[in-house]
Amino acid sequence: MENNGAMIDTLVFNAEDHTYHHNGKQLPSVTTLLEPYNGLQFVDPQILAEAAEFGTNVHDAVDLWNRGMLDEEDLAINSPLICEYLEGWKKFIDDSGAVVIESECRVFSKKGYAGTLDSICIVKKTNRVYDVKTGSTVPKSTGVQLAGYEQAYREMNGGKKMRRYCVHLKPKSYNVIPFNDPGDYDIFNAILTVRKWQFA
Repeated sequence: MENNGAMIDTLVFNAEDHTYHHNGKQLPSVTTLLEPYNGLQFVDPQILAEAAEFGTNVHDAVDLWNRGMLDEEDLAINSPLICEYLEGWKKFIDDSGAVVIESECRVFSKKGYAGTLDSICIVKKTNRVYDVKTGSTVPKSTGVQLAGYEQAYREMNGGKKMRRYCVHLKPKSYNVIPFNDPGDYDIFNAILTVRKWQFA
């Protein structure tokens, strides 16, 4: 996989409170910006926390597998359900012929935000950005979320605009959802503008 770490050596991620700092200044994350619009405000907090923890564990397993660093035997013994969701990701890779070139990639934009995109894959000779979801439904904000990641990555690395997809994982299966609305970028940037106004 490619490594653009040298390009973001001034971006610092604090895993404990999930915050990003660039040149000493805290930046809002893509997920923080979209939190008011993800439709989860009325979900029981405990259920939401458990789902978030499970989703994080699946993402970690996918990332380690992408990097060839996962102990799959240990995962199968200690976390069989996570292993089943990983099988969904592996099936997606096999079916699509995707080649992962970025996994859990930190990005930031001069517009004033940062984030961590799940993966960028080469499929049919084109780079595509993918977000992995593990919940029962895919939030409406996912297309806007991907737009934020995609434009930040492109700002850092150049290149053509990439197609955006969600891979909705299920035990040993998956569903791919494309996001083609160019208006997603306008929505994301409008939310970012409101955030800046709010905290000015």
